[in-house]
Amino acid sequence: MAVEKQKRERIIDEVEAALLERIGKKIKQRILEGKIEPVSFETGIARSAIRKIISGRSDLRIVTLYRLVKNLGYRNLAEFFEDIGK
Repeated sequence: MAVEKQKRERIIDEVEAALLERIGKKIKQRILEGKIEPVSFETGIARSAIRKIISGRSDLRIVTLYRLVKNLGYRNLAEFFEDIGK
């Protein structure tokens, strides 16, 4: 008898959705100064994942965000969050 694995659905409230959208817009702004492919190669993050982040459709992990912001020239996550808060 096969056991069905239930998929947990992540529920995102309006505040979280707005934050993900701001993160995506800032990353898009910085990446579009260049191209997605080099960022993907240098960070080890799939281009499709970067596109989801840019569109605000990805509830990304902290490590993924850290790799992206370091690649985009930020010293740390605090500096990135300070920048998106402006």
